[in-house]
Amino acid sequence: RQPSEAGVANVVVATPAGPAVTGTDGRALAGGLGDAAAARLRINLEGIDDPFLVGPAEAVEIVPRPGRTAVVSYPMQVTSEVELTARLARDGRTQTLAAVDLRLVPVAGGGPIRTRTDHAGVAFVEGLRPGRYRVELDPDQARDLGLTLESAPDLVAPTGGGFVRGGDIVIRVATSEAPS
Repeated sequence: RQPSEAGVANVVVATPAGPAVTGTDGRALAGGLGDAAAARLRINLEGIDDPFLVGPAEAVEIVPRPGRTAVVSYPMQVTSEVELTARLARDGRTQTLAAVDLRLVPVAGGGPIRTRTDHAGVAFVEGLRPGRYRVELDPDQARDLGLTLESAPDLVAPTGGGFVRGGDIVIRVATSEAPS
């Protein structure tokens, strides 16, 4: 963490000798890690107060040495949860649309994040890193069903994290007849 950031309490570190829990300073001390070539530590974030904090991996491997202290840095980042609603525009009206495959593409680069709308036409994306995202239809599904994206919100996952209501995605059927 950065010097200005507080420690994260209640992170459970499962070690070969049993669990160790971080205190308010964000530190945990565990002994009895053994003398094997490596020890696997499992990180459990379920007990922390901020549901928008995520870590890089659930497991960390260290090489324990008797009489030595191994310091494990575990960087965490604040993320966002985004809600989007897919709406089908037809005959001057819109209605929610289920089972739409969407992609959130980071504007700054990186691979797309895939999601799908539920029975109510709503898609939730959890663990979204801070940044700007472009919303797209899955190209294969759009081609197969003749769908076009009429409008989509510009998504911004704030650096402070939290819940973001992304808004509506408006979709049209490209042909005059809706696919069956």
